[in-house]
Amino acid sequence: MANQILMHAVSQGDVEQAQSIIVEGGADVNCMNTLGETACHYAALRGSVTMLEVLLAYGADPNVNTKKEYGAATPILLATKQGHIQVVETLIRHNADCNLPDVQGFTPLHIAAREGKVDLAKLLISHGSNVEAPDNMGKTPYFWAKENNHTEIMNLLPVYKYEWNTQLKKLKDNIVYIDRKDGDNTKPPPKPRGKGKK
Repeated sequence: MANQILMHAVSQGDVEQAQSIIVEGGADVNCMNTLGETACHYAALRGSVTMLEVLLAYGADPNVNTKKEYGAATPILLATKQGHIQVVETLIRHNADCNLPDVQGFTPLHIAAREGKVDLAKLLISHGSNVEAPDNMGKTPYFWAKENNHTEIMNLLPVYKYEWNTQLKKLKDNIVYIDRKDGDNTKPPPKPRGKGKK
């Protein structure tokens, strides 16, 4: 019951009740709902820095993922999606990992690059985000910035480009491999046999 009260308090932004139920009610700051979300995820989504500070002060894990079937998102990923830069700063200050990906391989920097969130991209890069990190499709933050015409972010990542030629070559190699594995498309048709001698 205490855990449910905590989650409700955080979802409503009630800092006083949240702190009270942690201290007096024995609520677990790392309890999860059925999606794998914690109070830290709720606070990150709401953009509530004060709430987040309270949770982290009582031992909330800033690096916990939601369940894979619900995206495997960390609080910093959710805050980045929402553009809550102060929340991201707070999480980083409390040792949140900028490079933990979600189920699609997106890191916070991939998201900032895709959404054109320049200040967030700068913040993440300055705190060690991997600018070369590929998502599950092999695409880097630079690719997503370019795909969505976010020039200012592209200029932050001039070296780390998603190389189309390399990816196309890999795709062609895979197609050839599949054909060869199948065998039917790589064998030349049999030559017609001449008439034998009587």
